[in-house]
Amino acid sequence: MLQTTTSLGELMEHKQAERVFVCGRSGSGKSTIVKAMIAELKAVKLIVFDVQDEYSKGKPGWVRVTNMKDLIRTMKAKWKKGFKIAYVPTGDLMAVMDKIAKLVWALQEAYEAGADMRQFTLVVEEADTGMPNRTMPAGMDGIQNLSNRGRHRGINLIGVSQRPALVHTTFRGNCSSQFVFALANDIDRKQICQTVGPEFKKELSQMPNFKFWKLKDGRIQRGHTTSSGRYKLS
Repeated sequence: MLQTTTSLGELMEHKQAERVFVCGRSGSGKSTIVKAMIAELKAVKLIVFDVQDEYSKGKPGWVRVTNMKDLIRTMKAKWKKGFKIAYVPTGDLMAVMDKIAKLVWALQEAYEAGADMRQFTLVVEEADTGMPNRTMPAGMDGIQNLSNRGRHRGINLIGVSQRPALVHTTFRGNCSSQFVFALANDIDRKQICQTVGPEFKKELSQMPNFKFWKLKDGRIQRGHTTSSGRYKLS
């Protein structure tokens, strides 16, 4: 079977902003693929909702912030040249995520108006905490707005979680692509099989680490990540 090797950034479309979901158990390879996407996208404006505080440590070019005041100050100082910001949230994670989503939406108004065509990338690690699968409190609609309309303002939204069943359905339902690695929980496997069909449950339950399904346009493409930060699709 013909195999194609290419950069992981090509997993996302560059013509318009994307909504992408990456899920898999701990150690399955999902973080590798997300970080490779970020690198290949060459995102000029990037915020990572870094719940585990893992993106900025010992990595040049990253700025670590823990509150909205410092986030806004950093973006203002680096707006022209661009930025990579790891936001390490505390307190009510859902409320913090809502504030970030609303801020990104407002900042990208210039993209929709054609005045600044640089895209914005927002990565939500541990997405089941920042955008959980539950009814949001009144007025807390930032992430739903980005999920539904963010591409019109050039906002790439990447959600990452070990537990797809616990991530908000508005986001998952609007994703143009999903990357499914091995899952630890049978509830999550059932959730994915609602999309691909029950006949794939055995394959999913036996999936080894570093292999994945790419779900797009009703199709399954199988592949695996490599140690060089690339992938192969069969």
